[in-house]
Amino acid sequence: MQNSYKQLTLERYYFSFIYGLAHRHKEAFMDAKEKIILALDVNSREEALELVRIFRNFVSMFKVGLRLFVACGPNLVKEIIGQGNKVFLDLKFNDTPKTVGEAGVEMFTVHASAGISAMKEAVANKGNSKLLITTVLTSLSDNHLNPRNTTRYILGEITQQKVRHFSEDAVYVGADGITCSPQDLKMLEFHMGHESFRRLLKVTPGICETNDLPSGQKRTMTAREAILDGADYLVLSRVITETKVGSPMNALLRITAEISSVERRTN
Repeated sequence: MQNSYKQLTLERYYFSFIYGLAHRHKEAFMDAKEKIILALDVNSREEALELVRIFRNFVSMFKVGLRLFVACGPNLVKEIIGQGNKVFLDLKFNDTPKTVGEAGVEMFTVHASAGISAMKEAVANKGNSKLLITTVLTSLSDNHLNPRNTTRYILGEITQQKVRHFSEDAVYVGADGITCSPQDLKMLEFHMGHESFRRLLKVTPGICETNDLPSGQKRTMTAREAILDGADYLVLSRVITETKVGSPMNALLRITAEISSVERRTN
């Protein structure tokens, strides 16, 4: 009981500290908030809407992935948007439905492995939504070895080479951005530092806290590292909803403060 009381007191103190920091650096905190996407990695409408209710004023948009979409369908997406929120629809389409551009989502994904024709069709059908090309998943690492030798391959190429080629395809077809591991950002800037690459939005999952081991994702970084390397949006999931330190709200505020500190130094 005493330990629970101490923990609650510490959480309240930390919340007050971060809230005070946000008040003193309001503009930087608002900029940081706009870089955060919260993943609704849950199984039901009720769980998803509860996360939306709690965090809607603290993030830029919510990600609906395949897990939730299969469970609840497109009506939940419409409901979240209808409440005044932005949605990132991360279904990694191979064949983009012609209706996706009419769904009102802020962004949606097509996997680069679908090929140039499919990506061009997605550009044509995207409407007012932003099209992101998914490169190589953060759950895939260089431990996926070619069985014939020890060269590390993903989809026929070494991981970062494949990410680079998929990103070049994204530029070629006129996509609005890419999703990639934060660990790929520096490599992409080095090899593709031209203006057409820089205009792409870089959306990165695989964000962890400094003292937290990644779960399920192999190629991860902290929020601070990802922003410094050029990420435009950070997709946060377990690092918030399954935090090991304090409450999910405190975890979000910690990461917001981390992003905010980078923003204040670079502006």
